[in-house]
Amino acid sequence: MAQNFTVNYDINVLSQDAVTAINSFTQATKKLDQAMRPFRKLNTSISNLQNNLTKLNAKTYTVKLETKKAVNNVDKLIGRLRRLKAEAKGAGINLGSINTAGGVAAGGSSNRSTGGKRVTASAGKTSTSSSVISRNM
Repeated sequence: MAQNFTVNYDINVLSQDAVTAINSFTQATKKLDQAMRPFRKLNTSISNLQNNLTKLNAKTYTVKLETKKAVNNVDKLIGRLRRLKAEAKGAGINLGSINTAGGVAAGGSSNRSTGGKRVTASAGKTSTSSSVISRNM
């Protein structure tokens, strides 16, 4: 036969240790979140940099050097030096090894490189050719 009983009881729960543990866990997670913020910003910055570098590498760059004006100025300077040399010679002054052919002795010729540009000088004339530097990144 089944019997029914009425039971009265009191349960005493010591919850202070649990509350302290939960509060400690909450504080620890907040500190970890604060510590992660600079790393998240750094990660975002690195990702943006990587994306920008990828975009730059996809483009082709062409550099065109125009040297006609500089060559004209050099030719004018050579002409002035020649006139000065002639005037000095007429005045009886010997200028010796001063050379007005762009660094080339009279009658000789020379090719020299000037930063990616080829300059050819031969006994009084200077000619140039433009360069195009192209780099596919």
